[in-house]
Amino acid sequence: MAALEREVEEYDDFVLLDLEEEYSRLPYKTLAFFKAAYALFDSDFYVKADDDIYLRPGEQETDNIQDI
Repeated sequence: MAALEREVEEYDDFVLLDLEEEYSRLPYKTLAFFKAAYALFDSDFYVKADDDIYLRPGEQETDNIQDI
């Protein structure tokens, strides 16, 4: 966690939420993330990822261009 906290301090590119990790509360965690991201960052796109997700931004970028 210390490495992630240093990343946040240096680049301000993550949103860390102080929430209880429990599977039944996942919808609340997702909602809390998007509310915080929308309030903190002016962006066209927001991405929520977890430690069990593998992102391929290049492919996502290409797929989403059609929708713009």
